Amino acid sequence: ACSRSCPAPPAVPASAGYRARRFVGRNRATVGAGALALAIALVVAAVAFGRVRAERDVARLAVAEADAVSDTQDRLLRVLEPSFRAEADSIPDAPPPDVEGVIDRAVDEVEDAYAGNPAARGRALASLAETVYMRGDRHRADSLFVRALALRRPLGREGDPVVYVSLIGRGHIARDRGDHAAARRFFREALALERHHPDMTEWSRESSVEMFLSAVLDDADEREQELLRFLADRRAAPAPTPIEIAQAHNALGGHYFTEGQYRRALGELRTAERLVRTAWGELHPAVSTLQQNVGYALINLGDADEADRLARRALDSVRRGGLGPQREASVLELIGQAAFYRDRLPEAEATFREALAVAEPLGETAPEVRRVLHDLALAVAEQGRIGEAAALLGRVVEADRAAGDADEPGSAVTRARLAAVRYALGEHDEARAALRRIARRLPEEGQDRADALSMIGLAHLADGDAGAAEPLLRESLALVRRSRPDDHWFTVRARLAYGRCLAALGRIDEARPHLEAARGRVPRVAFPEVLPDVGAEIGRLLAARPTASASVR
Repeated sequence: ACSRSCPAPPAVPASAGYRARRFVGRNRATVGAGALALAIALVVAAVAFGRVRAERDVARLAVAEADAVSDTQDRLLRVLEPSFRAEADSIPDAPPPDVEGVIDRAVDEVEDAYAGNPAARGRALASLAETVYMRGDRHRADSLFVRALALRRPLGREGDPVVYVSLIGRGHIARDRGDHAAARRFFREALALERHHPDMTEWSRESSVEMFLSAVLDDADEREQELLRFLADRRAAPAPTPIEIAQAHNALGGHYFTEGQYRRALGELRTAERLVRTAWGELHPAVSTLQQNVGYALINLGDADEADRLARRALDSVRRGGLGPQREASVLELIGQAAFYRDRLPEAEATFREALAVAEPLGETAPEVRRVLHDLALAVAEQGRIGEAAALLGRVVEADRAAGDADEPGSAVTRARLAAVRYALGEHDEARAALRRIARRLPEEGQDRADALSMIGLAHLADGDAGAAEPLLRESLALVRRSRPDDHWFTVRARLAYGRCLAALGRIDEARPHLEAARGRVPRVAFPEVLPDVGAEIGRLLAARPTASASVR
């Protein structure tokens, strides 16, 4: 795909919201176990807010504590109400809510109003953290969860739901950052609370801490077994809901996706989508997200046409359901990627620009904005507008830095792409230095590494050093082939790069099958080298004679 990663909304506890994330894309698939929909989070959050109001009548909680959350969430619910509608037609032309402004005011008001009541303030801040996380600002959400824990832990309340929810929230944020060790600590502490206080599960009705924990286990086989066991437990439950079963299938599909087992992932994801759609109909908010997840699986299996059809159905549901700019931008992005894979570059560019216009009110550091900027950069680069691509990628790098994500693998690949584009613009020395720095910090596996190795290798090739490029491009192709079929767009591009390198080394017989596979499939290459007519280049290379030093492995 043409993006850094793809949308997968990882499930978080029912009272801790969701943040839309990607399922898969050109790079890694960052998948949280039990990923469902941002919209599910909104619905469940609404139920949780109602539960908080009811707690005013529960003797064990101070009235001020419940009032703190009720008053705060009353404001938020009024602003977020369009997101809870099942049909947008009920309020035609509803203006977009100023959620960020309301959150800013709510934090200040909570701090002032409940300065003398740490219990009430901690509960209200945790509730605000849920909403902030749901909006995509995980760094601010984490600071609010930290403050909530600092206020609630000293109270020494057995089975404190605020501590429980905050631990799970922090676990998801740590997982999002790639810090699985920290995520495991938070989830295990929450799980210990749950096991000592079974009523804790009421606070995560549509989710499971065990499932969240399984998603951050380092061993893939162990992770798969845990998710299979979770699915079996859900099926064996006395009265499992379709959401619970769908969530388990989606979690398992996410695992297979991460491991590059796209056909197995597709089966699990389709099962999850069918369960929710059969139970609640096409307009249920979870359906559009699950359709989106299925669409990314289809793209990675090379079926961009079916992915496009499914994404357009999801877009209709998102708009009719009034699910907000995050969801709409994510689905538009999938439609743009489907066009990109079919080499419909002007159509892809137009769709990415539409997605960007939808997402930009969320702010430059919003994940949706950064993803679409990255997609748009590749679409314009493929059309030969290298300078414009460099400016767009530069915006993404700056936004990653501002968001605190500069050390994440996806950001490293963006910087590698920016360096490659600058190489194409003639900034050779600076680009080589940047690529060398990035190479030292690559992950050991995955599409992130494959992409960066390809760009570094192609820069060597453009410099005339095919010997240095060969092992890099060979490893890049091997990594891509582990998770994608030979006729997939990524694989074809990787084969073209490796074939060109082999040809430059005089190993024409080895290069021939790779170059033939790309003939007619890749019309142009925009960076690090600009090749406006790949077909002519392939023809020239295949017409060459092997050199005396050529070798066949």
